[in-house]
Amino acid sequence: MGAAESAFPFTIEDEVTSWAHSHWKLYDGVEKSTSEKCSIFVFTLQGQSEEAIAAAKNCLLRLKTLKYPSVIRYKESAELPDKLYVATEWIQPLNLSGCDEGERILGLFHVIKSLSFLHTDAKLLHGCICPQSLFVTKAGDWKLGGFDLTSSSISTLFQANLGLIPSRYQAPEIQKKDFNRLNEGPIWAADSWALGCLIYETFNGPLQRAQNLTRPGNIPQPLLTYYRGLLNTNVKQRLSPRKLGELPLFVNNPLVESMTFLSTLALKSNQEKKSFFINFATHVNSFPDNICKYGILPQLLDSLTYGAGLACFAAILSAVLKIGKKLNEEEYALHITPSVIRLFTSNERAVRVCIL
Repeated sequence: MGAAESAFPFTIEDEVTSWAHSHWKLYDGVEKSTSEKCSIFVFTLQGQSEEAIAAAKNCLLRLKTLKYPSVIRYKESAELPDKLYVATEWIQPLNLSGCDEGERILGLFHVIKSLSFLHTDAKLLHGCICPQSLFVTKAGDWKLGGFDLTSSSISTLFQANLGLIPSRYQAPEIQKKDFNRLNEGPIWAADSWALGCLIYETFNGPLQRAQNLTRPGNIPQPLLTYYRGLLNTNVKQRLSPRKLGELPLFVNNPLVESMTFLSTLALKSNQEKKSFFINFATHVNSFPDNICKYGILPQLLDSLTYGAGLACFAAILSAVLKIGKKLNEEEYALHITPSVIRLFTSNERAVRVCIL
């Protein structure tokens, strides 16, 4: 490793071979200063076309500038004469076949919210929505990446790198290279079609041919009208992904509702917290183990430690102990025991009454 690479404050470890991309490679890594796990994307410049290099640098730019909870969190990068290195939060490639129904609903909701942010707030087209652009954190959150083609329109960069988009995810206008027609539609037209394909594969497995999109199979009934709207052959009338984020299938789903509420717990009123945690305790046992352990539990412990949960201390502690049953002995000792011990030193009357 050269001096410039040695200055990169991350250690590159094993390649994540389950992720296939024509240009980038993905590695597990460690941040040198904190020993925290991370992920590192590496792009080798040698032998690549000017168009591919431009797409890779565009991906780096977007990762640096797009800040949203469901977008991969950028840490740092290095542009060397022969390679690009991009360090992010630790993620793994999304494996749709390994997700249960709750994870699929929550994951799709995150994708929909990310696309809504891109189209409405950033005024950008993602351009390459497909499983290879989706990743999952330890806490079970689906994160959007793959920003190589992201731009404000169907640009020359997009047109020169169509090979990055799996053919089964390409809208009809892309397959025909009718880019003028695609640009006549809304900014989300290509992404909406790809989202429809993703929804199909999320509930039915691999899409073998485009004709199968007309056979929804296991796609939930409440989603069907919207699914067909995403696949509207009239590009000007293709449905915005933002519309799906309002569906009761998502917003009334207990897991989605819980994760959304917990992400803004400190901003909620005491009455809102009490109402939420009464219902939360009845659902938490049905949530996926990894989401409970690494997504929900840290937020609950923080709320007890820093005071946001004092108004409903007993209910939160009850939920913590329920999740504790999903942990092994070592995990319990690492995460829950220290927090409970700290509670015994609290001077808050509500806390002491509850634990004594």
